[in-house]
Amino acid sequence: MATRFGLRCTAPPAKRCGFTLIELLVVMSIIMVLASMLFPTFARARGVARQTVCISNLRQCGMALQLYQQDWEETMPAQDLSQLSGFFGATSPRTIAGPEDVVWIGQLYRYLKSSEVMRCKAAEVGTVDTFNGMPFGFGLNLELTYHCGPGGGSGYTWYGPKVSVLSAPTGAMMMADCSSFTFVQTPEGMMDVAYANAPAGTYEAGAIGSESHTRHVSGSNVLFADCHVKCYSPQRLLSEIPPLE
Repeated sequence: MATRFGLRCTAPPAKRCGFTLIELLVVMSIIMVLASMLFPTFARARGVARQTVCISNLRQCGMALQLYQQDWEETMPAQDLSQLSGFFGATSPRTIAGPEDVVWIGQLYRYLKSSEVMRCKAAEVGTVDTFNGMPFGFGLNLELTYHCGPGGGSGYTWYGPKVSVLSAPTGAMMMADCSSFTFVQTPEGMMDVAYANAPAGTYEAGAIGSESHTRHVSGSNVLFADCHVKCYSPQRLLSEIPPLE
């Protein structure tokens, strides 16, 4: 420390500057307001991204179905639901187990080589069927495939498709977001698609459901027979896509 004329010179102490409590509270309030404005935007962007992935997965499933039909004389994968445990006598979401080759999941896996492609990433666990421990969130339209259900007594009855694959209209739903891994293109079955994330037993045919139970931002993704995928709001899905006859 320098001295002058034998006297010690000391610099004046630096004045410390800081925020007052009021200033801190004001800054925190501004940050919270900005966060409340931005978080919904981020959530919507994430939802749109998941919907895009879902559309891509459905389209790949559609291509796999086309390859399957080429290999199996223009037929859709047969669904032997009688070999599944937990499918009959329960409402979705169900815990289902059984051989993978008796349902579309196992048959399409041979072409896709990935179970992740056959699921919707936006499907909430606990609101969709789980098959052999894995939640899917996609459903196959049983109206376009042979399927086996319970018949008289202890036997089972094989049901054929109402619309053949060769003459299926382009507007026929092949797969869609769904609470079950199968559905039928009737008003009841399409409710499972329209409100794909609805709790079990919440909606019946003709009921007006809550938008909070739709799978994606705009509704539900649907794969059609010509392999294009489109998103429908519940109202449009139930009014614009008639059940198969």
